[in-house]
Amino acid sequence: MSVEMVLNELSHQTPAQDIYTARDWLSMLRKTLQAATECGVKRVLRTSRSLYEIQIAPDYYISNWLNDCQVDKDERNYIRIVTTKTPYLHDVLPSESVDTAELSEFLYMNEKANGFRYAYWMNNLAVSFLSNHSWDMAVIDNISVQCLDYIVLERKAPNHLINNKIVKNK
Repeated sequence: MSVEMVLNELSHQTPAQDIYTARDWLSMLRKTLQAATECGVKRVLRTSRSLYEIQIAPDYYISNWLNDCQVDKDERNYIRIVTTKTPYLHDVLPSESVDTAELSEFLYMNEKANGFRYAYWMNNLAVSFLSNHSWDMAVIDNISVQCLDYIVLERKAPNHLINNKIVKNK
């Protein structure tokens, strides 16, 4: 399986203060995506929800950015290309041989980090908006993994699980 990109949803939780900053974030994201694809990463960006619904500044969404005549047309088209027909993260199912990483929660500063979780267990690349200095790193520290110990009640029914949560730092 080839490597794809997964958007870190924590990097867009807090919108930019203005449209100009939001435009810069998306421009930098496009450059990051393009650089990754030039290094062999598949031209696919997986997200937890529709990218177009993400608010990136007050009253300014990615859908607005995609139609913003003040943004370079090639930049807008590139984002459209990498997000077209891409399944959302929740549509990607764990493999049949479910392992601990697939059943774990990833936390960053005590917040769920599903983008990092999916990137880890799918062996993909997590990408972020440069919305704060935490995401301007080659390696993101302080991610903890909350492992779930599961007892499978019936081998053919992996959905029937009993869990005991064990917090482990990674």
